[in-house]
Amino acid sequence: MKKNCSTTHSLKFVFIALLGINIVACEKKPKSTAEESEITIDKSKILIQSKEIVEEAKTVSTKHDERDAIFLTEATEINLEQIDFGKLAQRTSKNQKVLDMAIMMVDQHTKSMTELNALANKKSISLPTTLGEEKQEEYRQLKSKSEKEFNDAYCQKMVSKHKLAIEKFEKAFNECKDPDIKAWISATIPTLKAQLNHALMCEKNR
Repeated sequence: MKKNCSTTHSLKFVFIALLGINIVACEKKPKSTAEESEITIDKSKILIQSKEIVEEAKTVSTKHDERDAIFLTEATEINLEQIDFGKLAQRTSKNQKVLDMAIMMVDQHTKSMTELNALANKKSISLPTTLGEEKQEEYRQLKSKSEKEFNDAYCQKMVSKHKLAIEKFEKAFNECKDPDIKAWISATIPTLKAQLNHALMCEKNR
């Protein structure tokens, strides 16, 4: 009876040992083809999502670059216009207040244009060097006026154009992501506002 008991215990130990080995073997069993396929699919999804994120970032960056280029082009047109109109005023007007404003506009916008060219070169952005046809026509109409008409029109244009310029610069400042361009905009806005105040006084007191 004792022998049978001992045999029974031995069989139990053998069974337990075999069960343990089987469990370990199951845990170390290689992943099935289906499981490996799922892992491969998951990796592919992650790769695709990563590529989509990169492409989206590139698209956003490109849009910002295009927006910056458009703004710098508009800023160039503002400077060129103020320089050309200011030089015309110096040749046409005999009113000292108008002349003083014209001299200031040419000097300050020439300085601004120099800064803008340096900034554009740094960003590899090509800028126009002459006024567009619409601005050239506006220049011709202004040039054809008598001195009194010219003084009135020039002062009015300086007010309206600087108001518009300030709006464009402030909008660009809020949208711009490039730190260099943003810094230049920030430094230029106070100058534009001072020019607007000068134009308002000239319009009122000339």
